[in-house]
Amino acid sequence: MIRRRGRSQSIYHIVEKDADVDEDEHIDIQESSEKVAAMDGKFFEQFIALRFADGEAGQDTFKPIQDSSANNNSAIDFTQCRGIYKDISRPTHKEAEFFYKSALITINQRLGVNYEMKDLPNAQLFKYAQETLNVNPQEHEALLERVSNSLPPALIMVVDVISAKGLLAKDSNGLSDPFCVLGIVALWRENTSEGGKHKMSHSRHDLLLDHASKDSLCVTEVKEKTLCPTWREQFRFDVGDVNNEQLQVEVWDHDEDSSVGQLIKKNACDVSNLKGMGRFFKEIAQSAKKDGKNLDDFLGWVTIPLNTISSQGLDCSFPLQSRGKSKVEGELKLKLQLALKKDAPKASTEAMGAAHQYLWYNFTHHEVCDNAMTEYRWSGQLPPAPRAVLHQLAQQQQLPEIYQLASQWIAYSQQCVLPRLDLNVMLSIITGITNLWDKGPPDEQMVTYLHKSCSEFVEHSMRMLQKQHEAFPFRDTQAVLQLHLLLRCMVLIKQLSEKLSWGIFKENVKDLITDAIKTSTKDWCEKQILLCEEVHEAKKNILFQDDEDFEGDDGEETEESKKVAILVNLIENMINHVKVQIRQPSIIYKKAFDIDFTMLIHTELAEKIMAEIKDVVSRVGKLSRNDSHQTAIALFSLFLAVRGFHTAADRSYRSDLETKNYHMVFKKSVEQWFELARSKARARIQKAVEVDEVRLVDSMVKHSSSAVDATTTFVQIKEFWTKLNWPDKNGAYVFVAKVTDDIRQGAVDYANIIHRKLNENKFYDDEGRFDVTDQLCIAVNNIEQVRRYLSSLPVQLDFERVLDGLLIEHGSVGSEQCGLTLHTMLASADEDMLNVIGKVVRHVGQKMEPDFRKYTAPLMSAPPESNLDDVITPLMEYLDSNLITLHSCLLKANFQRILEELWLVVLNILKEMVNSGYKTLNQHPLIGQRMHDAYDVIGNFFHAEGKGLPMKVIECQAFKEAMGKLGKFGTSTKRLIEDYLMARGMQQEAANQSDSPLGTLTIKCNYKQSQQKLRVRVMNATQIRPMDDNGLSDPYVIVYLQPHHVFPQTHFQKTQVIKKTLHPLFDETFEFNVPHNQVLSYGATVHFVLMDYDFLTNDSLSDTPCSNVPHNQVLSYGATVHFVLMDYDFLKNDFGGEAYLQINDVPGVHGKKSKNLGEESPILLHLLPGVTKEDEAWMYVQTLKERSSDKEAAEFLKLHKIK
Repeated sequence: MIRRRGRSQSIYHIVEKDADVDEDEHIDIQESSEKVAAMDGKFFEQFIALRFADGEAGQDTFKPIQDSSANNNSAIDFTQCRGIYKDISRPTHKEAEFFYKSALITINQRLGVNYEMKDLPNAQLFKYAQETLNVNPQEHEALLERVSNSLPPALIMVVDVISAKGLLAKDSNGLSDPFCVLGIVALWRENTSEGGKHKMSHSRHDLLLDHASKDSLCVTEVKEKTLCPTWREQFRFDVGDVNNEQLQVEVWDHDEDSSVGQLIKKNACDVSNLKGMGRFFKEIAQSAKKDGKNLDDFLGWVTIPLNTISSQGLDCSFPLQSRGKSKVEGELKLKLQLALKKDAPKASTEAMGAAHQYLWYNFTHHEVCDNAMTEYRWSGQLPPAPRAVLHQLAQQQQLPEIYQLASQWIAYSQQCVLPRLDLNVMLSIITGITNLWDKGPPDEQMVTYLHKSCSEFVEHSMRMLQKQHEAFPFRDTQAVLQLHLLLRCMVLIKQLSEKLSWGIFKENVKDLITDAIKTSTKDWCEKQILLCEEVHEAKKNILFQDDEDFEGDDGEETEESKKVAILVNLIENMINHVKVQIRQPSIIYKKAFDIDFTMLIHTELAEKIMAEIKDVVSRVGKLSRNDSHQTAIALFSLFLAVRGFHTAADRSYRSDLETKNYHMVFKKSVEQWFELARSKARARIQKAVEVDEVRLVDSMVKHSSSAVDATTTFVQIKEFWTKLNWPDKNGAYVFVAKVTDDIRQGAVDYANIIHRKLNENKFYDDEGRFDVTDQLCIAVNNIEQVRRYLSSLPVQLDFERVLDGLLIEHGSVGSEQCGLTLHTMLASADEDMLNVIGKVVRHVGQKMEPDFRKYTAPLMSAPPESNLDDVITPLMEYLDSNLITLHSCLLKANFQRILEELWLVVLNILKEMVNSGYKTLNQHPLIGQRMHDAYDVIGNFFHAEGKGLPMKVIECQAFKEAMGKLGKFGTSTKRLIEDYLMARGMQQEAANQSDSPLGTLTIKCNYKQSQQKLRVRVMNATQIRPMDDNGLSDPYVIVYLQPHHVFPQTHFQKTQVIKKTLHPLFDETFEFNVPHNQVLSYGATVHFVLMDYDFLTNDSLSDTPCSNVPHNQVLSYGATVHFVLMDYDFLKNDFGGEAYLQINDVPGVHGKKSKNLGEESPILLHLLPGVTKEDEAWMYVQTLKERSSDKEAAEFLKLHKIK
């Protein structure tokens, strides 16, 4: 007997507590036990610990040592700075003197207001120019004296009338026809007279027509019908005294008949001298003052004192002022600039442009190179002194902006300047030059200098690009910005070079930059290798200091493993480089020159990687069981690193990389690794079972450590495959099949080892009492736990993805065949493991069988009148008690298997009892009923309301057969007759759905509850079987109400005989007086029998007509009427078929008011042959036939002519 672990009333209570726990969904995979893992130096654990996948840095890797040069602000050697006049011609002494003199004049003649430089005295500026241009004191003093004694150059005011807006409407159309009158007038101020009265040089409200300076007036064009005119006209005025003059601009509305503008233009030609000019202004003033309706309308004016104009000039809008109380609106936009008057403007511009360029170049060289500027990414802004000189020179000489930009570009293109300069400055300059070129290029000499400086800039840029990894560290956002600016400058220079046919780029610029990128990448890669070697040595030293035994059992590091480790670190840096650092540069190169920077970098690095890994893998050679773990792990790390590098590439060019077939380099190594892993896995499984103490891991699980070790080993093999992620579709299938086979074989080996250990522990011995111990349950649970893991392999190994790959290359047939192979391997392993579990489970059933026989025997041997509860209680207590132990120790699946085995054992025992006690059961229906009920009770116990065995397992074929037999044995004769009629009724319903070879019978039927009468109308039959020699029949129908014990007072009725037909029309109605309770009885049936009339076999006693007999015949001697009493017999040839109608289906039986019989729907019944052995009803006939001493059974069989 099984030792009891507790007490429960039924299996329902046993399984109820874990009804919500689905153990099949819980596979607890923990780490392998220390003893098992240590046996092979944690071979699998070290592989799984690798975290290097798809470019992700591993946990056991060192970050590369940063290149010290990468942290410098620049990688340029300033000691190699070229001479100052490398790119421009050295000026002659006369030219240098002219340039210096121009600087002195500029300083001496400062124009305009400059608040930023107002604190810079001329002496300071003179000294700066002398020191910067290296002029000796004597020469400086001489030139300064000459400049100071010379007449100051005349000044001019350059006025650009740009536009106006928001003017007042003066015309009837709501618009105006505006024009401007402008001139230089004396500055308004108050004077004190002798009498103490104040006088003014002119009124604050005087128009130009009232008072004008000695210079001429100017008039713009008339802009018709607008309140927002645009002129963009330039005028120049001589300036006498900056401090005592002002610019006055008036806006007028033009009138066609009489206009101020026309007066000015008409009389301007008559002015020949200053005296004439006075008369001219006076005439205009007088004309303007006349009270004429057609005179121009005044729109407003603007006055600007000349001494308020800054050195940069003015470029802004001025609000229009009114004259007296006149109403004005709007504003006027002007651009004003003070400058020196030139005698030969073009020659002066070229000369002053050269001077400006000379000063820019020298001032910049002095500040950046001579003073060894330490500022990185210099903004390009010079100190105030040189800035003041350059600014004044440009403004005084009215140098076009393109001259100024060209000078600045040439100055900043010096080799000693460029590396320190923020290239945003250069981009701004070259952008300005490009935009202004079409408006008027500088002189030829300036163009030549600009050409040379652009060429120098391009040479410098190419040198920078060839070492861009150092010059523009990609992790530095500001450095990347400088690269962006440099490339944009090159784009503009390329456009300018093509436009001017300079030919700066001797080759295709895209090819030049591409070559520079490749050069830089190769140099970077070589330096990274050196850095990674330093990293490796540093790591090794650190580990050695922390743990002198860090090399473990593998001995000293080999040269091959060292090389692999260095390569892994290198590729890690490459991945970070291509995935993170070059992201922004890639966008920049694509936009500037349509260069795929990432692809170029990837391509160059891929070539380097493949060359290195081919070399190192070939040197490592084959792996064996005794190989260094360090080498094997390093090799796998290298594979993961190369894969990460390759998959980091964009799909658009990934297939073109040298690394596209990287996996093939490692193929042999991977194959050898799997062989090595398989042997180590087998050894681990064997060791796991050996060291297993066969006790529960914890209270939540029902398996022991060996199951954990085995499944963990399989998981680790699977993890290796997952990390491998083999890219070749065909190769992937081969490897996944190998992994599947390795795990499958390992699982089967584990099950067999566990089973062998059970044998060694005498589990199968027949001696002594049988006890189910924890060890037995845990052993079978261990097998189940490992088996469960196998079921998850298709998902974990991603069979679907592998097979989809084969589908593309080999079609559906090849893919399906490979899939079948994989699943067949798993199915085979599953079957093998289930067989091992089945052996244990069946043995448990065999051991418990004797007790089952003991407790089931009273079910048959107890007296018939014994109560079932009393007889079955010992058996149920035995089951209840022992299943507690099994349930507490077994996994749910194994407990279900035990339940099923025990149920089959009990079922077989009961079946033997039924077969051997056939006679007893037939003679004692109470015993049969008790056995029948016992089956039901035991089945329900094992089912446990759905928490035990499913009903499809309980109600197996053996159970159904036994229940069928026992049901008959324990059933009364009346019930058997009722069951027979019900079975025939069901057979009738089935027959009505198909054709009948015996024909059909049409009837109508209803029940009148108020009269308690059952009415049956036999209407007709069709296609009945011919039963006479003439091929026809003489049919009639007999109507019975059955069973007889339900309708004991009711006799059969029959129709008239219809002669010679196969389609008789009867149309006869019969009534049966039947109480309502009888028609509701179980099995109540109207039984129709179709017969063929035969005089020799008919028991009818009806008269034979004697008509048409002559009177002399009836008087003849011996004439007699002979009466023969015949028995009613269903001869074979006379029986035409039968039909059954269950009264329960008759209209009116269930209370609904029935119609008149004629209104009822006809019922078509297909005629049935007599009952046969193939019919379900036959088993009831058999039982009735065996009850030979039962009179009721005999009468029923006789009535139905069943022998």
